[in-house]
Formats: sequence, C-alpha cells, structure tokens
Amino acid sequence: MKANLQDYNLAIKMKKSIKQGIIVVLDFGLMSLASFAITVLLAKSVIPEEYSLYVLATSLILMMLSVQKALVITPYTVIAPKLKGIEKKSFQGIGLLITTILLILSLTSLVTYIAYTDGKYEQANQFSLLLSLFCLWTFFYVLREQMRFSILADLNVKAGFMANVTGSVLILLVLGWLFIRDDLTLQTLLYGLILSTAIPTLIMLIVENKNITFSTINFTSQLAKYWSIGRWNLINALLYSGANLSIPWLILFYSDKKSVAVYGVCLAFASVANPLLRGVNGYLFPKMSHGYKDKGVSNLWRLTRLSILVMLVPFFAWLLLISIWGDSLIALFYSTEYAGYQTVLLLIVFKMTIEAISTPINSALQTIEKAYIITAALLIGLLITVFVGINLIEHYGLLGAALLGVLSSTIMVLIKFIALRWSTQKINDLNLIVTGTE
Repeated sequence: MKANLQDYNLAIKMKKSIKQGIIVVLDFGLMSLASFAITVLLAKSVIPEEYSLYVLATSLILMMLSVQKALVITPYTVIAPKLKGIEKKSFQGIGLLITTILLILSLTSLVTYIAYTDGKYEQANQFSLLLSLFCLWTFFYVLREQMRFSILADLNVKAGFMANVTGSVLILLVLGWLFIRDDLTLQTLLYGLILSTAIPTLIMLIVENKNITFSTINFTSQLAKYWSIGRWNLINALLYSGANLSIPWLILFYSDKKSVAVYGVCLAFASVANPLLRGVNGYLFPKMSHGYKDKGVSNLWRLTRLSILVMLVPFFAWLLLISIWGDSLIALFYSTEYAGYQTVLLLIVFKMTIEAISTPINSALQTIEKAYIITAALLIGLLITVFVGINLIEHYGLLGAALLGVLSSTIMVLIKFIALRWSTQKINDLNLIVTGTE
C-alpha cells in the first residue's frame, strides 16, 4: 500500500514537471517566433546596411543580458530554493536593485556616447534617436528577463507565461501592421519593441510585488551571496561576449556591413530551433537546483544525461533539414539577397547543436557551484577567437566566422563535459566515504 502511494505521488510529480516544462517551452517558443518574425520582416523591409545595425544592436543587448544573468539570475536560481519567507523576499529585492544599478550604469554610458558623438551618424539613419530608443528597449527588456527568471526559479511558470504571451502577441500584431502598411523601419520597430516589453514587465512587477521587499536587514550578507556565485559567472559573461558576441563586430571590422547583415540572417534562421534550447535552459536550471538539493549528485547526473539526449533529437533533425533545403529556405523567408551562403548557415546550425549539449552541462556545473570550470572553458574559447578566429575572419570572411564558432564550441563543450563527469564522481565518492550513501 505504501509503495503504491509512493508510485502515485511520483507519477503526479512527473506529470506536473512535464506540464511545467511544456509551458516554459511554449513561452520561449512564442518569444522566439516573435524574434524570428522581426528578423524576416525587417530584412524584407530595409536594406542590408540598416539591417546590420539591428544585428549589432542585438549583440549589445545580449552582452548586457549575459552580465545580468551572471550577477543576478544565476545566483538567485541557485540560492532561492534554500530561502523562505522575508529572507527570500529580501533576496529577490536585492537582485532587482542590482539589475537596476547595472541598467543605469550601462545606459548612462550609452547616453554619454550620444552626447559626445561627432554627428556623422545622425546624417544617416538618425543614429542618436535610434540609440536612445535602443536604451529604452534595453531597460524594459532586461527588467522583463529579471522578473521572468525570478518567477521560473520558484517553478511558478504560469504567471510568467501569461505576461510574456501578452508581450509576444502585441509585438506580432504591431509588426504585422507596420509591414502591411509598408512603414516598417528600424525606428518604428524599436517603438514596437519598447511597448511589447514594457507591458509584460509591468504586469510581472505587479504580480510579484508581494514577493519582493527591500530591507537593510542582512543586506551585506545577502549581497555577498550574489557576489560569491556571480563573480565567476561575471567573468564567464565577459569571456562569452569576447568569444561569441564579438563576432558580428569582427566581421564589420574585417569585412563590411553587408556581411554583418548576412551573418545576422543566417544566425537568426539557425536559431529557429532555439525555443527548445531556451525553454529547457529556463526550466532545467531551477529543476536541477531542486533535484540536487533533494536527491544528490546521482540525480543531477541523471538529469544532465537525459537533458542532453532530449536536446539532441530536434537539433539533429534541424541540422538535417538545413543541410538539404537551407539555401532555398533563406531565399523563401528573407530574400535572394541573403541566399548563396549554405555552408555558412550549416556551420552555424552545427555550432548551435553543440551549444545545445553545452546548456545542461552548464546548468549542472552551476548547480554544484563549479562555475570556474565554465570560466576556464570560456577563457580557452576567447583565446581561440583572438589567436585563431581573427585570422580566419580576416582571410575567409563569413566562412571563417562560421568555422570559428564550430571550433571554439566543440573544444569548450568537451572540456566542460569531462570536468563535470570528474566532479560528480568525486562528490559521489566523498559521500560514500563520509555517509556511506550517495
């Protein structure tokens, strides 16, 4: 009877976990659909040189998000399951404060740049206005991500899902309306993005208000908790930006704006499979934190292996599809102006397949507080970019950039996988010695 009850409770938990996972994937999927629609319609509406500005702008916002994830989201996801009551509310409040300070510092730097620009960009593309709109979009985008992952850390997926559905549907409607009216430009797009990120951000702030408090009690100790985990992840964020997010800028430096636009289109199209990657990552990390806390390292390793297998199936299917029809699909969705880069597209998709394997490995390493291993791998990735990648891009252009991505991603994931297996085995052996159990 007791065994049957345990089996029933386990089945209920598994059903709930699957349901929550599906909601998270749908959430990220709808956002990715909106992002994909933006790239398609914008590329159809503007010249490649203007589209290249959007590619460079998104690389900047991704840099900002990587820093925020390092200092706030990852520490909160690791520590929050261990906290309760006012201590947890205060911890979330400190995280929101850190994010706000990061935003103020970053956007002040951009505004300062606008004030001292020499005016040559304003003559074309209204650069100052675009940069100002970009600052506002960044502000709401980063705050939205802060609230989304705070909610996911508590495995409360429905609240974040409803808010983000609102924003995704809104941007799709605005985007479609602008495209039909032939009014879609980078400027009008930014207005739509500001609106569609501000609304879900405000909704989540209102919903989560009861779970956030600002208190000076234990402020220093809680801030130290963020820093103890975040310092390694901050280095990771900076290394990742140097190794990966710098690639569009290297292409711009060694090639031209058209090549940046083509790289952006190939990257956006290759990222169609990313809803699974982002959704699993958004749900898997907190799930691993809870699983490791409850059942130890053997359960963590089981979740990691299962996650890798789950990720590989759709990514290999996408890789096969691209290898056959990739160039034709680019011409269909974007335009023939971006066709003719089949090999570049295929290599970028292969790189993302490797990163799909890396995602659960990263989550596992962060869960056992071994973020320095990710740091070491990213440092090697940055060295590859500096000493090998620059030469590849300089001599082979877009193809060199794609080859760089595959080379650095492969080496980094091998380093992390070997280190994770060694670390989990060491923890398991230590538990056997000390307690006699796993």
